[in-house]
Amino acid sequence: MCRREHGRGQAHPSHLRARADRSDPAPSFTCSASRFKTSLQFLFPPKRDFYALLDAAKAADYVVFLLSDETDVSAWGETLLRALQAQGVPEVVAVVQVGPLPPSLH
Repeated sequence: MCRREHGRGQAHPSHLRARADRSDPAPSFTCSASRFKTSLQFLFPPKRDFYALLDAAKAADYVVFLLSDETDVSAWGETLLRALQAQGVPEVVAVVQVGPLPPSLH
Protein backbone atom coordinates (compact mmCIF):
# COMPACT_ATOMS: atom_id res chain seq x y z
CA MET A 1 0.00 0.00 0.00
CA CYS A 2 1.25 3.43 -0.72
CA ARG A 3 0.30 6.76 0.81
CA ARG A 4 1.32 10.06 -0.74
CA GLU A 5 2.40 12.77 1.65
CA HIS A 6 2.58 16.38 0.48
CA GLY A 7 5.22 18.59 1.99
CA ARG A 8 6.86 21.93 1.58
CA GLY A 9 10.21 20.60 0.40
CA GLN A 10 12.66 22.62 -1.61
CA ALA A 11 13.00 22.11 -5.34
CA HIS A 12 16.20 20.07 -5.82
CA PRO A 13 17.18 18.38 -9.08
CA SER A 14 15.43 14.99 -8.93
CA HIS A 15 16.77 14.23 -5.49
CA LEU A 16 15.19 11.24 -3.82
CA ARG A 17 15.69 10.37 -0.18
CA ALA A 18 14.52 7.16 1.41
CA ARG A 19 14.23 5.99 5.00
CA ALA A 20 12.77 3.01 6.80
CA ASP A 21 10.53 3.62 9.81
CA ARG A 22 11.57 1.08 12.42
CA SER A 23 9.39 2.51 15.21
CA ASP A 24 6.17 1.42 13.47
CA PRO A 25 4.98 -2.15 14.23
CA ALA A 26 4.02 -2.61 10.55
CA PRO A 27 7.06 -2.18 8.29
CA SER A 28 7.09 0.94 6.17
CA PHE A 29 9.44 2.72 3.81
CA THR A 30 9.33 6.41 2.91
CA CYS A 31 10.71 7.83 -0.30
CA SER A 32 10.95 11.61 -0.49
CA ALA A 33 10.95 13.48 -3.81
CA SER A 34 11.70 17.04 -2.83
CA ARG A 35 11.65 18.23 -6.44
CA PHE A 36 7.95 17.38 -6.60
CA LYS A 37 7.32 18.46 -3.00
CA THR A 38 5.96 15.06 -2.12
CA SER A 39 6.92 11.78 -0.54
CA LEU A 40 5.58 8.26 -0.81
CA GLN A 41 5.21 5.98 2.16
CA PHE A 42 5.14 2.28 1.35
CA LEU A 43 3.28 0.23 3.97
CA PHE A 44 3.66 -3.51 4.30
CA PRO A 45 0.63 -4.83 6.21
CA PRO A 46 0.81 -8.29 7.80
CA LYS A 47 0.63 -11.10 5.26
CA ARG A 48 -2.57 -13.12 5.12
CA ASP A 49 -4.37 -10.74 7.51
CA PHE A 50 -7.53 -10.12 5.50
CA TYR A 51 -8.90 -7.17 7.47
CA ALA A 52 -5.52 -5.46 7.92
CA LEU A 53 -5.06 -5.57 4.14
CA LEU A 54 -8.55 -4.15 3.54
CA ASP A 55 -7.94 -1.36 6.07
CA ALA A 56 -4.55 -0.48 4.58
CA ALA A 57 -6.02 -0.34 1.06
CA LYS A 58 -8.81 1.91 2.28
CA ALA A 59 -6.29 4.43 3.67
CA ALA A 60 -3.92 4.23 0.67
CA ASP A 61 -3.70 6.51 -2.35
CA TYR A 62 -2.16 3.71 -4.43
CA VAL A 63 -2.09 -0.08 -4.10
CA VAL A 64 0.81 -2.07 -5.57
CA PHE A 65 0.07 -5.69 -6.44
CA LEU A 66 3.12 -7.94 -6.76
CA LEU A 67 2.20 -10.84 -9.04
CA SER A 68 4.12 -13.98 -9.96
CA ASP A 69 4.90 -14.85 -13.55
CA GLU A 70 4.83 -18.56 -12.68
CA THR A 71 1.77 -19.16 -10.49
CA ASP A 72 -1.85 -18.06 -10.61
CA VAL A 73 -3.56 -16.04 -7.91
CA SER A 74 -4.75 -18.38 -5.14
CA ALA A 75 -8.37 -18.71 -4.03
CA TRP A 76 -7.54 -16.58 -0.97
CA GLY A 77 -6.01 -13.93 -3.24
CA GLU A 78 -9.08 -13.97 -5.49
CA THR A 79 -11.31 -13.42 -2.46
CA LEU A 80 -9.13 -10.53 -1.30
CA LEU A 81 -9.15 -8.93 -4.77
CA ARG A 82 -12.96 -9.19 -4.93
CA ALA A 83 -13.30 -7.65 -1.46
CA LEU A 84 -10.93 -4.82 -2.42
CA GLN A 85 -12.93 -4.24 -5.59
CA ALA A 86 -16.18 -4.18 -3.59
CA GLN A 87 -14.88 -1.58 -1.11
CA GLY A 88 -13.33 0.53 -3.86
CA VAL A 89 -9.64 0.26 -4.58
CA PRO A 90 -7.60 3.43 -5.07
CA GLU A 91 -5.14 3.70 -7.98
CA VAL A 92 -3.64 0.28 -8.75
CA VAL A 93 -0.13 -0.52 -9.94
CA ALA A 94 0.50 -4.15 -10.91
CA VAL A 95 4.09 -5.42 -10.85
CA VAL A 96 5.05 -8.84 -12.20
CA GLN A 97 7.93 -10.58 -10.45
CA VAL A 98 10.10 -12.32 -13.05
CA GLY A 99 11.88 -15.28 -11.51
CA PRO A 100 11.75 -16.51 -7.92
CA LEU A 101 10.86 -14.18 -5.07
CA PRO A 102 13.60 -13.30 -2.60
CA PRO A 103 13.38 -15.32 0.65
CA SER A 104 12.38 -12.19 2.61
CA LEU A 105 9.09 -11.96 0.66
CA HIS A 106 7.94 -15.59 1.07
